Amino acid sequence: MKKLFRESLLILLTGLVTINANAQYGATYNYIIPSGSFGYYFKPTSGVELNGIIGNIDEQFNITTHLGYYSLSATQDEFTTYAHQYGGSNGLSFLPGKETWYSYQVLSFGAGANYKILDKRLSPFVGMDFSALLASYHRSYYIQTLISSDEEDNNITFAIRPKLGLSFEASETIRIQAGIAQSIGKTYDVEETQVYWQPFFSIQAFLD
Repeated sequence: MKKLFRESLLILLTGLVTINANAQYGATYNYIIPSGSFGYYFKPTSGVELNGIIGNIDEQFNITTHLGYYSLSATQDEFTTYAHQYGGSNGLSFLPGKETWYSYQVLSFGAGANYKILDKRLSPFVGMDFSALLASYHRSYYIQTLISSDEEDNNITFAIRPKLGLSFEASETIRIQAGIAQSIGKTYDVEETQVYWQPFFSIQAFLD
């Protein structure tokens, strides 16, 4: 599992550098707030991204790429759960259980675009990213007399991330952006929606 993460990171980082060989670069800090069912299981956390930007600092429209990482921690050491089972003449019975999340690590990558609404140094902007979230997790799940499992596995989620913020050109080569985004994704092969709010702060360098 760790080997898969290392190999994926190397491939994606190589791709990011190759695709953006003539572009500009940046770094983004995200404060990631899970909501819905993920908000029940996991605490907010910090995440970091490397960014590639195609375009010049004074252009209103930029194409972007991103490669990020974050790790989620469970809100509880152990979650109480249950299952119901039909026992024929005994009717419907409820079986107690428990669930424990030990780790949930995510490597995210994708591309998108940002548009500055005003052609000025300080301007609001809107954007949209398209991402793939490669998750590696470890959890145990137990239902009395029915299920006992300890699994380490991976899944992939495909997400869109609309965002809104302010963009400021601090100099001829440095641009600062801050705002809020919402990542909304569907996990492949599972009926599960992942939703995260992401306040963010980004510094971008235009050195060419």
